[in-house]
Amino acid sequence: MSFLLNAFGAGYMNNDFVFRGESVEHTLRFSQIDRLTFNRAHDRREALLYEQQAAQRFWQDARLYLPPSEQQILDSLGGALPLMRHYGAPTRLLDWTESPWIALYFTCASSPKKHGRILGFDRFHLTGAVDSQHKGQTQLASPRKFGEMHVPALLSSDPEELDDWIVCYHHVGPKFPRLMAQQGLFTLGSKPWLDHWETAQQYATRGLEILVRNDQKATCLRRLARMGITAASLFPDAGGVGQAINDDLYSRLNEGRIVSESDTD
Repeated sequence: MSFLLNAFGAGYMNNDFVFRGESVEHTLRFSQIDRLTFNRAHDRREALLYEQQAAQRFWQDARLYLPPSEQQILDSLGGALPLMRHYGAPTRLLDWTESPWIALYFTCASSPKKHGRILGFDRFHLTGAVDSQHKGQTQLASPRKFGEMHVPALLSSDPEELDDWIVCYHHVGPKFPRLMAQQGLFTLGSKPWLDHWETAQQYATRGLEILVRNDQKATCLRRLARMGITAASLFPDAGGVGQAINDDLYSRLNEGRIVSESDTD
């Protein structure tokens, strides 16, 4: 926490970097749709078909259950994929945040026996490098009309004809409370089965990867709570309140300890 405060507590770096908190050490940083189709679809073209079907089905079926404000988001420019991600539907988006403290919360809030990591990169370095090398392709990341949805044109492009790159994907239309609370944004890959972190490191010259040990997680949760960063603030609903109570009890009982198998049964 001292490192994060010194590096990002003030100054321009705080605005340039985006962060991701991972409660366990992943070998691949795939999007949810990629984790489902990898080694199951025959090739990237088939994986793209599954992705298109998932987006179309959410657009058709979820509308009945969405409040009017979120129906507006679903039909807004680029709003369909972030809303799908919000409700757990598989998309090509990978979650990031503008806040290192929120990333730290997600690193510590689960998998107490495992070491976690905070990942971060300079979004402007990434954008500049990707645009300069793939300028003819990055325009496909802008939302277009696909069927009845506003989604990136990448979802209708042949993935085998595209290079490997990612871009930061900001939802510029109406937002939902959780996206605002978590200061959220996303990365969007040019094709299925891209490791977003590995690809980001190829383009962003400024990046970081911070190990958070398992015996640090409870202490970090306690200190984040004093800053007002809890599940109740990040998930602004009754479920978030319940998780915040759970986090508080866990952190008070286990501060400075390595959680054992019996503690989590």
